[in-house]
Amino acid sequence: MPRCARALSKTGIYHVMLRGNERKNIFMDDEDKARFLDVLYSKRENQSYFIYAYCLMNNHVHLLIKEANDNISRIMRRITTSYVGYFNRKYKRAGHLFQDRYKSENVENDSYLLTVIRYIHQNPEKAGIAKTEEYPWSSYRAYLKAEGNSRFLPEFTEILQLFSDKTDVAVERFRQFHTESSPDSCMDINEDDD
Repeated sequence: MPRCARALSKTGIYHVMLRGNERKNIFMDDEDKARFLDVLYSKRENQSYFIYAYCLMNNHVHLLIKEANDNISRIMRRITTSYVGYFNRKYKRAGHLFQDRYKSENVENDSYLLTVIRYIHQNPEKAGIAKTEEYPWSSYRAYLKAEGNSRFLPEFTEILQLFSDKTDVAVERFRQFHTESSPDSCMDINEDDD
């Protein structure tokens, strides 16, 4: 049976989730997570997309991406093909790494955009893995310009400006916003955060 076409976002912004096949880990160590981030950053060449938030868990990934010079299907194909090639070579395996095709949810307004960013960043804390501000594999610390494995991207400024035009005020309001509770699920994905 053919797949249904995805509904396109009017804003070009998508909350994307990739899960490991059979809910297995897609990252075996920190080197794998660092490689995924390298792929995520490098595939942005020519501003084909913007990254508003991400969080890498052991068996799944949350991304908040805005289309620019490419569409979400091609963006995700480039990211996943590159990472799967690396993973299969490193672990001398073949076959699918990700379960089904990626899941995505359209983000159509600023209020929901901020809710999704908070949800993505709070993922490790809700899973009992680490506090949001301590988790090194999400974009949260880059927003705060704290040290970690994240890199500050120009599009983070766009999000911070939703809080204030003054950077220090925006960062503090962003931090406060993240202390509030987010919905248990922005996307029904039946998460097991192993």
